[in-house]
Amino acid sequence: MVRKSYTPEQILNKLREAEIHINQGTHPKIVQERLGHSSISITLDTYSHVAPGLQEAAAARFDEALTTKYNKRVIEAAGNRY
Repeated sequence: MVRKSYTPEQILNKLREAEIHINQGTHPKIVQERLGHSSISITLDTYSHVAPGLQEAAAARFDEALTTKYNKRVIEAAGNRY
């Protein structure tokens, strides 16, 4: 296996691209493919530090899913089939 070497500018560009994608909510699999990583774990292990608020955002979305307001919207969207 031949390792690819990158210039400092290329490394910085990859970091910027990863940061933009992750902060915009791009799925990690897409980020992996765009950066040319062989596995998603490389992408997540390397760049997950650029979005420190991911845990908080995930917890907030989960909390919202458990609220009555959210459940009411789901029932209404389903046409009151419940």
